[in-house]
Amino acid sequence: MIKKHTPLRDVLKVANQRSHKGCRKCVQSCTLTSGIFLDDDLKRFAKEMGISKQEAKKRYMDRKELFNTKLHRAKQIKGKYPQGRCIFLKNNLCSIHKFKPVYCQVGTCEPEGEHTMTWYTLKFLVNPKDPESIRQWDSYLRFNSTIDGGELKNLIKDKKKLKRILNYEVLK
Repeated sequence: MIKKHTPLRDVLKVANQRSHKGCRKCVQSCTLTSGIFLDDDLKRFAKEMGISKQEAKKRYMDRKELFNTKLHRAKQIKGKYPQGRCIFLKNNLCSIHKFKPVYCQVGTCEPEGEHTMTWYTLKFLVNPKDPESIRQWDSYLRFNSTIDGGELKNLIKDKKKLKRILNYEVLK
């Protein structure tokens, strides 16, 4: 079972298990969204592409914000829907598979997929030191489940402080 403090190597083992017979290791999610690039992902990507990190950002990335955390996401090729396919999806294959970002590595449509993506969100996007990030996580939790360690009481141990954050008494 994946928990907030599960090491990446163990999360990757779970994400790479293919339990159902019909699994083709498809790129279904790549047709609907694109990967998030952490700083280390971006450095590795730029190195593999033989370009600077700045050039990689300019040519291939869009700036996004999730849980009040600024990040880079691969550009999307939009069609008639608001979401679009990943710019790196070529002939129904990932053109950067050998050095794809951690976000894409942990993503899976397997039953554990929701847990691996929640792990990623908690590990890299939700910032317990940022009150706005905590408030956004609280909003998320109103409609979604989390993994062990992802509950607000585990992110902010001080109950009074958590209450003040959620009541907008703590802004920064």
